[in-house]
Amino acid sequence: HDEHDEHDEHDEHDEHDEHDEHDEHDEHEGHDHGQFDPHVWFDPVRVASIASIIGAELKSIDPQGSQYYEDRVKAYVEELDALHSQILSQIDEIDIHDRVIMTSHEALGYLEARYGVEVLSAVLPGLDGDISATPKDLVHAIEEIEEHNVKVIFVDETRSAKAAERVADETGVEVVSGLKVESLESGQTYIEFMEKNMNIILSHLKE
Repeated sequence: HDEHDEHDEHDEHDEHDEHDEHDEHDEHEGHDHGQFDPHVWFDPVRVASIASIIGAELKSIDPQGSQYYEDRVKAYVEELDALHSQILSQIDEIDIHDRVIMTSHEALGYLEARYGVEVLSAVLPGLDGDISATPKDLVHAIEEIEEHNVKVIFVDETRSAKAAERVADETGVEVVSGLKVESLESGQTYIEFMEKNMNIILSHLKE
C-alpha cells in the first residue's frame, strides 16, 4: 500500500483513537453516542488516512483500476492536507486564551485533539436537550463559562437552543446556531462541510 507512505506523519496520532482524554464527557449518561465519540470527520488528517485505506481496498478489489484509484486518492488527500493547513492557519489567528468552545452536542472531540481547541462539556447532554438538561447541568455550564471565560455557546442545528439561551441569560455569552455535525447538506462536499463549520466557530472566537 504505497499510498500510505506519504501519511506516515498522520500515524503518530493513532494513539488518540480511543480518545481517553475525553473520558470526562462520559459522565453524561444521556450522551446519545455511547462511550466513544464517532465524529471522526472533524479531523481532516484522519479522514485522509481513511481515504487511503478505502483506495487500497478498491485497488485490491479492482486491480485494473489501480492507477485511477491511486491518482484519485492522491488528489483528494492533497485537498485534505490543504484543508488541514487552512484550519491551522485560522486557529493561529485566535488568541490561545480564546480557543475555548462550549457546545450543545459532544461532537468536537476529534477537533479538540487535533487542533488544541478546548471543548467544554456539553450544555445539553441528552438527545432531547430541553428535557434532559437538568438544573445541575445548567449550573455546571454557568460555572464552566465563568471559569474558562467562555464567550460563545455553539448549538448545532439538530438541537434546541432554549437551554443554552437560559445559560446565556445568566452569563451574557452569545448563543450561535447553525453548526451541522451529523450530515452533509444536499450537494455539499466534506471539505465544504468542514469549511462552513470551522468558519462559524472560528469567526465567533475571534470577536
